[in-house]
Amino acid sequence: MLCSVRKTVERLIRFYDTKDLRQNNLDLLRLLFSYAVVYFHCVILSGAQERVLPPFYSVDSAVQGFFLVSGYLIFSSYERSSTLKSYFAKRARRIYPAYFFVVLAAAFGLYFVSQENAAGYFGTAWVKYVAANLTFLNFAAPTLPGVFTQNLAPAVNGSLWTIKVEVAFYLAVPVFVSLMRWGGRLPVLIFLYMFSYLYYLGFKILAAKTGHSFYEELAKQLPGQMRYFALGGAIYYYDAQIRKYLGLLGLAALLISCFVNIEDLWFWKPILLACMVFAVAFGPFLLNVGLIGDLSYAAYLFHFPIVQLGVDFGLFGASAKLAILAIFGIVTALAYISWHLLEKPFLPKTSHYVQAEMGNDSGQPTVASQRERSIKPW
Repeated sequence: MLCSVRKTVERLIRFYDTKDLRQNNLDLLRLLFSYAVVYFHCVILSGAQERVLPPFYSVDSAVQGFFLVSGYLIFSSYERSSTLKSYFAKRARRIYPAYFFVVLAAAFGLYFVSQENAAGYFGTAWVKYVAANLTFLNFAAPTLPGVFTQNLAPAVNGSLWTIKVEVAFYLAVPVFVSLMRWGGRLPVLIFLYMFSYLYYLGFKILAAKTGHSFYEELAKQLPGQMRYFALGGAIYYYDAQIRKYLGLLGLAALLISCFVNIEDLWFWKPILLACMVFAVAFGPFLLNVGLIGDLSYAAYLFHFPIVQLGVDFGLFGASAKLAILAIFGIVTALAYISWHLLEKPFLPKTSHYVQAEMGNDSGQPTVASQRERSIKPW
C-alpha cells in the first residue's frame, strides 16, 4: 500500500515537473471564473433564496481566482516586454477598448429603461457617471438617473470595481519588479502578502466592531486583494521550485476545503486557492478555449447590466433556471461579438489571444529563465 502511494506521488511530481507550460488551462480557468461571476450575480441580483445550479465556487473566490491568474500573467508580460512603454501599451490595448464601449453603451442605452425624461437623464449625474467610470472611479458614480431603481441593487455595473483594482496592479508591477531587483524577490513578495493581509484584517475587524458595511467594502479594495496577485507572481518567479509539487499541493488544498470553510481562513485562503488554481492550470490539458477567442473579459464586463435588465423586465419571475440560461446565452453572444469587433482588432498579431484563436498557441508563453529576469532569487 505505502509503495503504491509512493509511486503515485512520484508520478504526479514527475508529470508536473516535465509539463510543457504552453499546454496549460489558464484561458479555460479565466473563462470559468468569468462564468462563475455571471452565475452568482444572477442569483444575488435576482434575489433568489437558494442557488438554482450546483455551487462550484463563491463569487469572491472566482474574482480572487482572476487575480491569481492575472498576477502570474502580468508579471510574465512585464518581464517579456522590451520597454515600459510596450508593457503599458499591451495592457491598454487589452483592457480599454471593450471597457470604453461598455461604459458608453450603458450610459446611452439605459436611457430607454430610465424613469427620467431626456432632460432629467442627460444631466449632471449622467456626466458624472461617464467621467467617473471611464477613469475607473466606479465607486464615485455607480448609478444612472432613474435606472434600476426598483431592483435590489441600483448599480449599473457592479463588476467594474475589479477593473480599477486590476489597472492599479498593472501600474504597480514595474515598481514591484524594481524593488525585487534591488532587494530580492522573496522579501518583496512576503512584504506584499503581509501588508495585504494586515490591511484586510484591520478593516474586517472594524466592520465586525462597528457593524458598518463600508469597512467590508474597503477590505475588498486594492491592498486587500494584493496578496492574491502577489501569489500569482510568486508562482511565476518560483516556477522551478514550486511547479513539481503543485499536484500534491492542489489535492491537499482541495481536501482541506472539503472540511473547512476557507472563507474564514483570511490568512490561508489565498495560499489554498492558489494551490488549487495552479494545480488545474498546469495539470492535464483540458480544452483549448482560445480557438473561439478570449470571451472571458467581455463576459465579465457585459454581464452585470444584462442581469440587471433581466431583473428589471421580470425575466426571473417564471423560471430562474431558464432566466440564467438565457442570460448566459446573451452574454456569450455579446462576448463573442466584442472579441471580434472591439478587442481583437486592437491586439497585435503576435498576441497570445490572437495566436490561440488561429490554433498556433494553446497556452501562455513559457516562464522566462532566471537569467532573463535578472532578479536576485532571495
